[in-house]
Formats: sequence, structure tokens, C-alpha cells
Amino acid sequence: MGILCDCQSNCKAPSPPQCGTTDSSWTKRRIGYYETWKAASDCDGFPPEKIPSQAFTHINVAFAEISADFKLTFNDLPLIGRIGRLKARSPALNIFISVGGWGFSDPGPTQTRWSDMASTSASRAVFIRSVMDFLELADFDGVDLDWEYPGADDRGGKPADFENYVSLLREMRMAFSIRNPGWGGSLTAIIATFLQDQED
Repeated sequence: MGILCDCQSNCKAPSPPQCGTTDSSWTKRRIGYYETWKAASDCDGFPPEKIPSQAFTHINVAFAEISADFKLTFNDLPLIGRIGRLKARSPALNIFISVGGWGFSDPGPTQTRWSDMASTSASRAVFIRSVMDFLELADFDGVDLDWEYPGADDRGGKPADFENYVSLLREMRMAFSIRNPGWGGSLTAIIATFLQDQED
């Protein structure tokens, strides 16, 4: 991907942004992803107890999946409990469950799962209800939706995904506001490679 420049002279790439040095620069979100498969890995294992939780405002626990009946699934509840105990040493820490990820949309049985789940209000409601049930069970603070990528046909997407994704986010926000207004939501917006390929 290149930078297009329409100027006639003195054309150069912009300087990268610099991190601030004042205390106010630390008031923004500092989000870390915790790869749960590293918890018990023999090679470069990283149990959740080693997470420097004081360095983050948010930890996104990667990854939960969406089942064939459109429910959030995460099968290692003991690990969830260990991650949740990070709040004992960092009470202001927010822990989110991250759903999806790149591999979830690889060719195979889950490739169209995001698109299928988001396609109807009934299937979205099932998913949202299961997310809320999980957040209560795990005592987590929110959910991160990592759909890679809405609308990308090579990743199981359909053109209707864009509108359906907005509906999913709207309906989830509404459901959260009723059941627990303190829950948060985020989405991981990754640019699909087919969009990058259109740049020169």
C-alpha cells in the first residue's frame, strides 16, 4: 500500500505521530490482547498471572467463538477465572472477551458464521443474549467483536454484512443498556486485504 501524493514539489510522506510524555497521554485506553492458547503452551507459555495488568486499562481475552446455533462459546472456564483474578491487583482493569479473530473466518465450518449470525434479528438476539450470559458468568466488563471481515467474500462475507453489522452493534448496545449499562463494547476494525490491493 502506497501513499498517493498530488503535490508538485516538496512531496514527502507524513511524519509518524509521537507518543505524548505528559500524564494526560496515559488517560486513554491501553488495550492488550491475551492469547489464551499461550496459557499452557510448552513453547513460550504465558500464564495469565504474568500479565502486567497495571500497564493496561483493558485486556481483550482472545478468542471466543460463535457456535452453529449462534451462541458465544468459550470452553476453558477455569482459565477465565484465573484471568478475572487480575482485577484483585488492578481494580480499574476492564476485561473484555474477544470474539472471532482471523482463523475463525478461515475456510471451514465457521467461515460464514459471522455473516450467518448477523443476518437476522432472531440470530443476532441469540448471540447477544449469550454474550450477556457469558459476561455475567465470567464477571467480565465487555465484548470485543473481531470479525475479519464483513463483506469479504473470500472470508465468508456477503454484501449485506455491512448493514447487518450495524444492526448487531445497535441491538447489542440497546440490550447492554437494559441488562447492565456498565458493560462495554469494542470492535476490531481490520482493513481487508482486498481493500489494500486497490491502493497503488
